[in-house]
Amino acid sequence: FIDAQPVALARLQRAAQMLRSLVDKAAPILTRKVVKALVTHILQMINHRGTLLRPVATAYMSALCAVVSHQHHVDHLDPEDWRAATCLCFNILLGRDLDSPAGSSDPTAWLASLPSSPTLAAHQRGLSLEDTVTADCLRHLLASTVAP
Repeated sequence: FIDAQPVALARLQRAAQMLRSLVDKAAPILTRKVVKALVTHILQMINHRGTLLRPVATAYMSALCAVVSHQHHVDHLDPEDWRAATCLCFNILLGRDLDSPAGSSDPTAWLASLPSSPTLAAHQRGLSLEDTVTADCLRHLLASTVAP
């Protein structure tokens, strides 16, 4: 997306904002099938070659947060979708590659895979709106009483 034309990026951002707006309004009444399709779409499209697709990231994370802020939607997520969404949130907040494997059953191995010292860029980055929305999304996912 680095070499994308500005017009194409603007269209992509407008489409993402429209999706976010529709999900914000319709989230309480979405059916399971629609939620499944929406979560699958967000999880697939926000990842561009292992990195966060920045032009749509904030809008897509806001849409995901709008869905998971309704407890009945989180309670009906497939365990795979719940894990994928949770891993996505953690990877975004930790600045990790989005294609990194989901947390293994061995927490020691997962901790060993983390960088030993944060990079200078991570320190200078600070918190963004995207991070705030992602943290809120993660909070809703982890609050589920049926989380795997």
